Amino acid sequence: MKATFEEFNHPSHEDWIKALEKEIKATPLENVLTFQDAIENLQLTTYKVSTPTYSTNGEYPFTSSYFETAQEWLIGVEIEVEDEISANTKALELLELGANSLNFKFNSETIHLEVLLKDIHYEYVDLSFEVINQVQKDTIHEFFTLKSHKALRFKHTPISTEEVEEFSNYKSENSFLINAFECYERGANCTQELAYALSLGHEYLLKGIHPKSIHFQFGIGANYFVEIAKFRAFRTLWSTILRSYSFADHAAYLIGKTGFVHRSINDPATNYVRQTIETLAGVLGGVNEIITQPHDQLSSSGTSKVAERMAINCALLLQEEAHLRSLLDAYGGGHAIEECTHQLSEATWKQFKTIEQLGGILSENGNNYLRNELIVTRNQRLKRIIDKDQTLIGVNNYFNQNTNSDFWLIPVDEVLGLKPLVLENEYHLATQEK
Repeated sequence: MKATFEEFNHPSHEDWIKALEKEIKATPLENVLTFQDAIENLQLTTYKVSTPTYSTNGEYPFTSSYFETAQEWLIGVEIEVEDEISANTKALELLELGANSLNFKFNSETIHLEVLLKDIHYEYVDLSFEVINQVQKDTIHEFFTLKSHKALRFKHTPISTEEVEEFSNYKSENSFLINAFECYERGANCTQELAYALSLGHEYLLKGIHPKSIHFQFGIGANYFVEIAKFRAFRTLWSTILRSYSFADHAAYLIGKTGFVHRSINDPATNYVRQTIETLAGVLGGVNEIITQPHDQLSSSGTSKVAERMAINCALLLQEEAHLRSLLDAYGGGHAIEECTHQLSEATWKQFKTIEQLGGILSENGNNYLRNELIVTRNQRLKRIIDKDQTLIGVNNYFNQNTNSDFWLIPVDEVLGLKPLVLENEYHLATQEK
């Protein structure tokens, strides 16, 4: 085989460019072979070759992956605890479907863990708890003190010095969640989402929180290659910050979570394709855990059994049938991914420094700066959908003729003073007004 290859010429990159110009009949090539993303402020030439700058798997700066060999990501589900018996039943159902990471959210101050975790073999299942106060955290900690368990994390995002101090007693645990997903759900682009995560993570470091106590949650949008590059850029930047504070190289726990910005109630079948693409982007981006939310979770008819099962199956298929857990940084070295990672890193670092110069993300000036930037992007997203500069299947083009009576039930909670963005809902409101 080697002798066969030696019979062929080895053209240089310059020779290849000349041949490309001849075939396309355009010079410079940038005029026709440049990808521009108005939302992400990216401009990528699609024909160049990059010199890979990513690290070895599992080594600083972790651009390619935190993993060294196999990539074992968890399949996470979220369960709101209205009452422990119902939540336990739901947890057991989802485990049976293939989930292996349970994320409980408490809505009341009283919790009964014996009931909630009945028949759950938590020595084999990762558990996360979104607690309301320190008392709940103490209760959970005491419950597991003498029990064998796999992994235990707390999902709490304190935003004041007092809260940080209150929740910093157990610094050996994953006690603090940087929930950048909330920015994604408000319409942020990748740069803004990353800048928020880095800024809040930096605040925790300044307040004495060890990086092993911090984990991160990001949204996974529909922009496939950009979303993969987002996770690569974050690992690079976060490891840079940690080294500047003389921390040993630490692999942060990353959660990728699908949302509802691009979902459609009027054309629900398209959501299965969208959530598969998003889940795949999270996996190839190198996350530790994937939470694929059922596409109809915010619909007036509620979550269906089919949507719930298909959400878990997205990650299961990628694990069990596509065998992607044995693949690390599949796109590493490719020009588009490397250049996208570089541009996102540069833009994020610039925005991060601006926030820091304004006093940090917890300051009024820093918070307002990011909020104003996010509002511009949010409005830009909606304008592109209304003007049909961007196509969203079933939302602003290629409509489903068999529509249903469902409508969106969007949460009213605000982050950075903004409510969650669902483009389909906003598009219908805007076009009805016309």
